[in-house]
This record gives sequence, C-alpha cells and structure tokens, in this order.
Amino acid sequence: MIKTINYHLNNNYLVLSSNNISSKLFAENSLIAIKMSDNKLPFGTIVKSLKVNKKDNYYKTICILTSLNNPNASYSEIITSEVIDGGNLTINSPYNDMTAIANELSIYLLYMKNILTIHASCFVQNEIGYIFLGRSNSGKSTSVKMISKLFTSGKIIADDHIHICAEKSSILLSCPIWDAENKSKEVNKWYIVKKIRLICLDKIGMNGLIDLLRFTVAYSYHDSIDDVIYSFINKIYYIAEDWIDIYNCEYQSWESVRKIINER
Repeated sequence: MIKTINYHLNNNYLVLSSNNISSKLFAENSLIAIKMSDNKLPFGTIVKSLKVNKKDNYYKTICILTSLNNPNASYSEIITSEVIDGGNLTINSPYNDMTAIANELSIYLLYMKNILTIHASCFVQNEIGYIFLGRSNSGKSTSVKMISKLFTSGKIIADDHIHICAEKSSILLSCPIWDAENKSKEVNKWYIVKKIRLICLDKIGMNGLIDLLRFTVAYSYHDSIDDVIYSFINKIYYIAEDWIDIYNCEYQSWESVRKIINER
C-alpha cells in the first residue's frame, strides 16, 4: 500500500495539505508530496550514499541505505526525491517512517527556504537556546532532559535534530516535522533566541562556528549544498557573533555540562 502525505511551505512552516491537491495550489505553492509504503525502517539503518544531480532550479536525489552492522552491503530499496515545476518536491520512500526521509526534507528546506538542519538536542529558556551537539550516544538527549529539570520554566524543543533559520537580525529555532511527529513535539513552532550556547559533547571539540559543518544534515553530499551551508554559517556569524558561546564538554558527561551552566 502506498500512502501520500502532502505538505506545502508557508512562512517557513511545513503545513499539512489536503490529499486532494488542486492544480492551482500545486502551481502557486512549494508543494511536498511524500509517498511512503508500509515497510518498517530496519533498526540500525544508515545512509551509505546520497547522490545529488542538480541543474538550475531542478534537482534529484538518490539515497542508498545500508545496515550499521554490515555497512559494505546495500539495501535493494532506495529513497528518491525530485524537484520539478518551479519548486515542488516529490519524495518516494519504501518505508513508513518520516525519519527515513530526513535528508531529503533537509536538503529541500536548505535549498528553498535557507533553513539549516543540524544533529542536536535543544532547550530554550528566556530567549536563550541551549544546543547540544554530538554524535549518537554522546549525551545530547540526557543533557537536554537534565537541563529541563534545572530550568523548569524552559522547554525542550528538539531531541535529535533542530532547524535554524536566520532572518535579518534574528535567529529562530524549531523542531523538524519528523521529530515532532514521532516524539509529540510542537509542529511549526519557531522560537526567537537572543543568545545561543553551543555545547559540544563530541569526542572532537569545536574550535569555532565553522565546525558546525560536521553536525549539519546533508553536508558533503554535493558542492551546491555545501556552498549554501557555508553561506548560512557565515550569515549566522555576522548576525550573532557577539551572542553565540561555544563550550566543549566531556563525552557523555552531564556533570561537565552542568558545571558550565552553573558558571554562566
């Protein structure tokens, strides 16, 4: 069985649309048609390769998946996405999980709306965004849960990925649609922050804002994607240089995080 979910972009929001899309809506909006089957995404699935063919305003992606336990093998199923008709996107996935198409949605939002997606957990309190960066099992989720106990007036807005949007002199943060739907977070809620604390829990620390690259979804897949990412990070730097702090904490150590937070 094939299920189709339709969204369209509206003021940086992914808005759920009717399945009966009119030709007028398709022509005038950036429509996202997601076609998924009933297959469950196997545990431990990772991306083996993601190829991007881009020319002007058209692009197509082909994603080949594999298992973390056997990375040399390839799944027979692939995920494809294609932008046609002046900005409308079609994603074809053999799986019924929105997380399976996180790369495809992230690439589209980067190209079309200049929205960056990074691997991170995020907590917001009093217009301060605490963004915890790190690979899987580095302590991001633990840290964001623990900080919510310290600052009960704040809110966890993302557990695994975060959208960042830079507009004029403002930085906005939001939870991606795939995380929101899976974990009951708020959909299409953007938080304006006036201070950002980047807290790195990776074994390799951050030396500057440019190191945000290695936590960015879809980085290194295609030169044109990388160019947009570089430009976006530069934009953040010029907007928020004076109110972004970077901290390197110990791997999987909430205590090192708590020490930094208490000192602030």
